[in-house]
Formats: sequence, C-alpha cells, structure tokens
Amino acid sequence: MTDYFDRIKKSVIVLVIGCLFLASLLIVAMDRLDLLQELEAFFGSDEKPVTLISRDTKWSYIQEGENPSVGNVWAIEKYDKTFWKTGIGDFGSGTDQDVTTPLRLEKENGESIASYFFRYDVFVQAEDYEGAKGLQGLIEYNDAAVIYLNGELVFAGNVPENAYASNQEYGASERVSGIRRDEFFITDLSPLKSGINVIGVQVHQYDSKSEDIYFNLSALNLLKTDIVEEETDLEPLVVEVGNSEEDINFTWTTEAGGYYQVEYMDSKDFKSEKDFDKRASVAVMARRQMEENRLFLHRVNIARLKSDTRYAYRVRRIGSEEPSSIGYFTTGQKGVFTCAVIKDLQQTGPEKSARLVAEVDFIITPVGIDSGDSHPENLLRAFEDWRALEILKEMPVWPVEGSLQDSLKGQSYYRQLYQRETADGLGNSYVVYQDVLLVYLKPGTGAADFVAQALQRHRQKRVIVLGDQEVLDSVKALTAFEIDGWIDLGQGDMVVDVDYRSIVTRPF
Repeated sequence: MTDYFDRIKKSVIVLVIGCLFLASLLIVAMDRLDLLQELEAFFGSDEKPVTLISRDTKWSYIQEGENPSVGNVWAIEKYDKTFWKTGIGDFGSGTDQDVTTPLRLEKENGESIASYFFRYDVFVQAEDYEGAKGLQGLIEYNDAAVIYLNGELVFAGNVPENAYASNQEYGASERVSGIRRDEFFITDLSPLKSGINVIGVQVHQYDSKSEDIYFNLSALNLLKTDIVEEETDLEPLVVEVGNSEEDINFTWTTEAGGYYQVEYMDSKDFKSEKDFDKRASVAVMARRQMEENRLFLHRVNIARLKSDTRYAYRVRRIGSEEPSSIGYFTTGQKGVFTCAVIKDLQQTGPEKSARLVAEVDFIITPVGIDSGDSHPENLLRAFEDWRALEILKEMPVWPVEGSLQDSLKGQSYYRQLYQRETADGLGNSYVVYQDVLLVYLKPGTGAADFVAQALQRHRQKRVIVLGDQEVLDSVKALTAFEIDGWIDLGQGDMVVDVDYRSIVTRPF
C-alpha cells in the first residue's frame, strides 16, 4: 500500500512540474503575442496588423568591430551579406538579461567594439503594401540604436547629437544601465516597397569602457489603419547661438516621446515643402528625459553653415511624414558681429523684435523674468512663457542665468536646460563666439574667480565682460588679466558692435 501511495505521489509531482513548465511556456508565448493582440483588438480583425518581425526572426549580423560598408550601404538589398553570421534574438552580453545569441565585447586584439550590425530581409506582399498605413515596432537595446528601412533612417534611439559620422563610432545621448525599451511608429512609408525590404539595425556602445551590449527588435508590424500623429509644436523650441557664424544650437522640450531631427536649407532654395525632401540637410537631435517633470529635452548643434545666410528649417519626428511648420534663422557675418543685451525679452514688443532681427546677429538675455513669486510652479510657468517667445524661434540667443536661477536652483528641469559647463550655477556664465570670450556676471557671486577660470580655459584674442557696475568694479580690482570691453548692464538695453579693431556699445 505504501508503494502504491509513493507511486501516486511521484506521479502527482511529475504532473505538477509538467503543468508549471507548460504554464511558463504559455506565459512566454502570451508575452510575445501580447503586443500583436493589443493591436488586433484596437484595429479590429478586418484591419489586423501583418507581422514582419517577431522574437523568432533569424537575423544576419556582424560583431567583429569592422566597418561593413561605406555609410549605410550595408542596409540596402544589393549588399552582399554572405559572410555575416546568423542568429535569433535576444542578442547581447554583460547584461542581466538572458540572451539567445551571445555577442562579443572585444575584438581578437583585445580592443573594445564600438558598434554591431544586424539586418533582416522581409518580403512584403503586394496587397499588404497597397493597404499599408504605417509600421509599429518594439525595440530593446543598450546603449543606442539606429534603424534603417531600405537604407533610409526611420528610428534613432538614444543617439548623440548628429548621430554618427561613421559606422564604427562610440556615442549615446546617455549611458544605459540595463536595457532601454522603445515602442515606435513609422508613418513615412516612402522607403517601403512591395517585395524584399531590408531592415537594418546598428547598435552603438556609449564608450570604450562599456561592458554590456544588447539588442532585440521583438516586433515590427505593418498597420492597415491610419495612425493619428500629434502636431509637432515648436513653441518650446529655442534657437541658441553657437561658437561662430558657422554653427547654431537648437534646444526643444516635448511631452510626447519619439526622436526628432532638424531639417534645414538655404532659404533661397526653398520654394515649397517638397524642396525639403530633395535638398535639405538633416541634423539628428539627442534626447534625454528630465527627472523632475518627465519632459523630453532635445538638443543639436548644427555646424558648417554658410555665414550671413538666411536658412529655412523644420522639425520632424524620425519616421514621420508630418513635419512642423517652417521657421527661419540667419547666421552672422565672418569676423564681425553685433549682439543685443536685453534685460527683459518678454517686454520686447513686435516693433522692437523686428528691429532686433534686422540689426543684430544674436541676443544676450537672462532666462525668464522676475515674477515676484517664488512658487516653483509659477516660476516654471514664467520660464515656459519665455521659451514660447516667437523671436527665439528665429533670432539666436545666449540665454544667461537670470532672475529664475536662485529660486529654481534645485529644479532639474531648469538646471538641465541651462546649467552648462560654461556656467557655475551661481548666475555667472560665458560663451565663446568667433575670437571673442563674452563673460556674463551676477553681483556678489565670486565673479572675479569665475572670470579668471574662464580666461584660463579659453585664450581668445579679445574678452568682453558684462555685469552691473558694482560687479565690474570688483572684477577690475581683482583681475590681472587684460579685458578689452566692460559693459555696464545698469545702462539698460543696448547693442554691442564688434569688429576687427573696436568694441562699441550704443543704446537700443
């Protein structure tokens, strides 16, 4: 009898273990199907998505740290991938995630590998192509990932400003600890075609010290129902002065996710929206999510511009067919410049703004206004009102830390936007423009030491110091360096004309 019950007990244990194993398989299967089922439920059975890529997709890949081709040629159909390895995702090494296909972190000579390349050739049926409205995907990666569709950029996750100049290049907007997960939508289907389509993915390490890598494009679905896209709102965008007449900066905040690019061209060549598709240059923006309010901060520096030239620009979510409205900016002249020092840009009316755009190359102005209210929400609202000014979409600005700084010193939103390496967090900051070092000082904040540090870092031919008379006098008494121009901000708004021989100020 005892043997009988023992056999029953063993049978029950085996049955339970088997059930648990089957349950685990079911959970994995459900997890893999979850995204697709959600899409089917949303769109209805008649418009259900077509799966192009799943977790079981077999990819071709290379991991040896070699350049697969010039540019993105490796991501087009005619490229010969005969010698690429094949494997199924997840791909990776050094993370806590279990992987199906391990990747190496070093070359045979011990050097680290900067980037990895994956491609998959998928056949799109003619009837699916004709009814396609968009693509939806889910990607997991570490540290940065770029996706091409038939050689055209459709996704750029966590990439640095301007993405990559070469295939084997380190860099990411921020270092990833673990795995980054992005769901993305592609509504610009101009690269898609009936027949063979190449999905190419390159994954980049943050730097040579990175000890983990991961990639898994677990889903790519073709959608047959229209995707409603949010309008690209340029109100929070600010055009900022660069280091010369040949470069400029964009900073922009959004509530919605996604990754964006700035498209720009000489305004003389711009006649219609179609000209952007044919002639525009593209600068991919780096993106970070700010800790405090979860807004997304986008930044990019655009270099090698023509001097004294008016440019047209627009912002587009990468992979979208809906760009923003058109904006304009003008670069400065070579070797000379005129800047305006405006104490309160929010009090500048339309007439004065028009004069600024016509007369100066960039504006120096404090961020925000003195609202007389120390409540963080009210100050942040004032800050947003400042960013919404139309002139900041066209006239490059050097935004120095102004009246909001003291109250918002602990606010990460403000700090991440305007706390730069060229600022000390106390209201003092500087910018290098052409051969001139401009230093902006706030009273009673270690101004003399800040000037000395700025001069030691940047050996420019000329130096201009801006501040109230009190702080200028204190710096004059303590600074042994030669200063070419002292600008008293207590005199009100003014224009500063700088050429090869002189620095002249005049009221504005």
